[in-house]
Amino acid sequence: MQPPSQDPEAKRPYHHGDLRAALIETSFEILAESGQADFSVAKVAKRLGVSSGAPYRHFRDRQELLAAVTEQASIEAVAQITDAVRAAGSDPCERMAAAAKAHAREAITRRGAIDAILTTSLRLEREGQLASVSREMRESLQQLIQEASGSDPADRDVLFEQYLATVNGYAALFEAGYFPPAQHTSDDIAARAADAVKALVTGWKSARQ
Repeated sequence: MQPPSQDPEAKRPYHHGDLRAALIETSFEILAESGQADFSVAKVAKRLGVSSGAPYRHFRDRQELLAAVTEQASIEAVAQITDAVRAAGSDPCERMAAAAKAHAREAITRRGAIDAILTTSLRLEREGQLASVSREMRESLQQLIQEASGSDPADRDVLFEQYLATVNGYAALFEAGYFPPAQHTSDDIAARAADAVKALVTGWKSARQ
């Protein structure tokens, strides 16, 4: 009896375990490879080697799967940033740099999911299940910025924008190939983002004195 033929695009046939978690992790892979434009539930199912209907036992549609992916990305980012800040000690500037390094690393390794978080089409999902996670990360970073820069609360939004532009800018440059892969790793670029944020913090603090 001939064994069933394997779809050449199915990288690792799925057999048992937590299908929901596997769908989310495989979605991360596909988003990192080709972004949202080429993302579909059918492609995730094919990559896992399950039937095209299997994902719908856990997610109503593409939007709900993407929302779960962005929620997971947000949770992981918060955890990584929090751990990095705790390990950085008590100096506010070093804590801010540590946050930037962890944040940049997450933005690089989970780029497709981070992009999805910012997509207008996910606004309703973000307002619900993602809102508390996003708010937690934003408030923690804003508090760090205020401590490191000595800024007034009224200035935090502008400083936060500058922080995000720096961290996400380095991640975008890395993805675009500005830094040759043979010479730079994602950790190298995360370290550069941390140095840039540290310089920003120093500038903010000097301007307040």
